[in-house]
Amino acid sequence: MSNDIVLKQAFVSGSIIDEVISDAKKEMERALQELNKQREDILEKVYTKELKKLEQQIDAIQKEMDEVEREIDVLHKKRYEVYDEQTKLMHEFDSSPEVVEIKSYLDNATERYERYMKLLNKQAEKILSDELKKELEDRIFKKLNGQ
Repeated sequence: MSNDIVLKQAFVSGSIIDEVISDAKKEMERALQELNKQREDILEKVYTKELKKLEQQIDAIQKEMDEVEREIDVLHKKRYEVYDEQTKLMHEFDSSPEVVEIKSYLDNATERYERYMKLLNKQAEKILSDELKKELEDRIFKKLNGQ
């Protein structure tokens, strides 16, 4: 009987040990879940904090870009103002009496130059034509005399 008692005690002890192990596993799982929850909370806080930093950086960059765009717009307006002023000054310059007189003089000079060039070309053609005739005549005469 003593074996039966020892076996019963061993069985009861084993059951108690199994129960303690089972409880310990459950406690460990609960603790692990709690740690995971805390980890997620911490990560969420860190991510939220980092996200806020990134959003602030994005806002700062956007403000800077807006400022640059405004500066570009101002520069474009100034460029068009300068272009308009330049056009106005060029028109005033082109229509000034002195420039009109110089243009007229240049136009007349160009016209005279073109007429003189035409005359020179005609004279050069005539001279060349006369020289070619004389040269041909000389060749023909030499050939006739040479035969």
